[in-house]
Amino acid sequence: MNIHIPKKSLELPLEDPLPQEDDLGNVEYKIHIVNIDNKRFHKLVTQMSWRMNEGTGICYYHIGIPDDGKPRGITRKYMLESLENLFKVCKYLKFNYELVYFKRGISGGFCAKICIINNNSSASYS
Repeated sequence: MNIHIPKKSLELPLEDPLPQEDDLGNVEYKIHIVNIDNKRFHKLVTQMSWRMNEGTGICYYHIGIPDDGKPRGITRKYMLESLENLFKVCKYLKFNYELVYFKRGISGGFCAKICIINNNSSASYS
């Protein structure tokens, strides 16, 4: 999988924290998604299905952001691996995804927001 992080993202800091993650709803924060095995993959599948159901066909993943909502950011290597793993979960579930943004976190690493859409849902991206 060939994922490209735009150079323009270097100019777009994400300085303001997001609200703390809520266990309910269609938004999930992940500091990273790396070194996953089969058990972890299926846990991610279950979690994404839950978030998708909460959003009635649409959910959002923020990578590089822990549960407290502070946009710390992660290394390029961890970001690319995290996105690759997230996209594998989407593919397994037959969901579409769109990268909403890449930005610099407060620690200098990358943060990303991904919109995930269930192909079989009438939900629309906004």
